[in-house]
Amino acid sequence: VLYLALTSLAQGNIRESYAFLSLAMANVPHWLRKVQPRDLFGSEESYRPLVGTLEARLAADPLDVEAKVLLAYLRYHDQGEGHAKALVVEALNLKPGLEEGRRFMEDLEP
Repeated sequence: VLYLALTSLAQGNIRESYAFLSLAMANVPHWLRKVQPRDLFGSEESYRPLVGTLEARLAADPLDVEAKVLLAYLRYHDQGEGHAKALVVEALNLKPGLEEGRRFMEDLEP
């Protein structure tokens, strides 16, 4: 399911990617640490546009909760827990009942 989320993201389908990530959060134990997103793309040149797409989307719409959660997933793997947590906190502040935000924060716990 995580590979489907990343593949959908690479194809520019943010909603589908978020739906797959949400499924992974609900059904895959330790989902956050299961897959190294960069490994799927094989090179930095292939991976960076994925991050850029989400950053551009958030620049255009800073209230996009789905983009924040997806970027948090990528940031966890390339910049660490602190960057991921900050994005998830922002998403939860925008949408306090966000189940994906709660699940993400739970999986950040040791």
